Amino acid sequence: MEFKRKGYFDINTPTIETESNVTKESTNEDKEFVNEKNLDSEKYALFFNIYDKSEMSFDNKEKIKIDGHFWKEIKKEKIEFIFPALYQKYKENSQIKCIVNYSSKNNIAKLFEINSSFEFADNNVLEIKIAPYEISRCYVFDDQNNKSSEILGTVVVASKEESSIKDKIIYYADFKLDDIYYSLEFLGNKGQEFLFADFVISIIKDGKTDLSIFDNPVIPELKDEKIDLDEAYKDKDFGKYLITLPSRYVFESARRFINQESNYLSSTWSENYNDIYVVVSKISDDDLNKIVDISDVEKYDVSLYEIPYGDSIPKEIASIFHYPIFKIDDLTVDVIKKRQKQDEEDETLDTASFGVLFEDGVVVNIRCAEGISADELYKELEKIK
Repeated sequence: MEFKRKGYFDINTPTIETESNVTKESTNEDKEFVNEKNLDSEKYALFFNIYDKSEMSFDNKEKIKIDGHFWKEIKKEKIEFIFPALYQKYKENSQIKCIVNYSSKNNIAKLFEINSSFEFADNNVLEIKIAPYEISRCYVFDDQNNKSSEILGTVVVASKEESSIKDKIIYYADFKLDDIYYSLEFLGNKGQEFLFADFVISIIKDGKTDLSIFDNPVIPELKDEKIDLDEAYKDKDFGKYLITLPSRYVFESARRFINQESNYLSSTWSENYNDIYVVVSKISDDDLNKIVDISDVEKYDVSLYEIPYGDSIPKEIASIFHYPIFKIDDLTVDVIKKRQKQDEEDETLDTASFGVLFEDGVVVNIRCAEGISADELYKELEKIK
């Protein structure tokens, strides 16, 4: 068998499944044994457990919050240090990225997880997680009798399932090298078991990654604090831009958040089942593309389109329509009214999201506004000006 190189490895070899290399235990219809002599010798054969989505159960506990989270994208020389064999084999055939994630507390940072990706042709992507703890998935397989493989003394549990993307398969593998955990996920084509096995074998042959090279990172400015309304209004960066609301609305919560990508102040109010959610931040590069001239009503007037909006709004203006930004000097009551619709069930006045840009580059984002009139919203926004 031979690889065909077309900017990436194209393996269309059928699965090998003969009496000589499939044990009695693994001959049932849900298991499959694969092996490729041109990748490595038969002693490195990799066994795949096969499941369909009906056999999976999702575990909400796997939504992990990283305290004091920050990250760093690393340069190619460090990527090569982590994956010497993979990097040399695939550097010409893929786009390679690697993000090192840290957690921090009391000005002390610890490595949390390394996330790497190799993007190949045909939208095939290999994702690799490395961590100094056992890596958990967002789902678990109900079958507790997973069969494993042993490669150079390393126990590997591999599996595969059909992807929701046509003709795509998702291949998985989990193993541990000394005290470091590895988890691989490959969105590939059918018949690429041998290629995926090569990914696994290459990492194991390289041996455990020395994670100490990622010690002692510089911790950026970080903040994630729940604050009261008085503290929110006193915030030195954004407090003066936080709107006040009619007394019928009760303050629920406020948050001050800073990381490498975001810097904002947010607050939520409610009146019975009506909510108002406001976020104040500096304008981003993405926001610059959403500034709307109020004469371009087709980009923001909700009355011009039918729900579901995905079927009625032209694709070229969809991102702007869902979140237009108006300059404060252009804002009028009529503009806000064009973002409002009466809810057909409870007749509540709902305001679609919009932002207001002030002269110093701060945007007040009205993310959700229920039960408040355009006149009331305009009055509060004008106060800030």
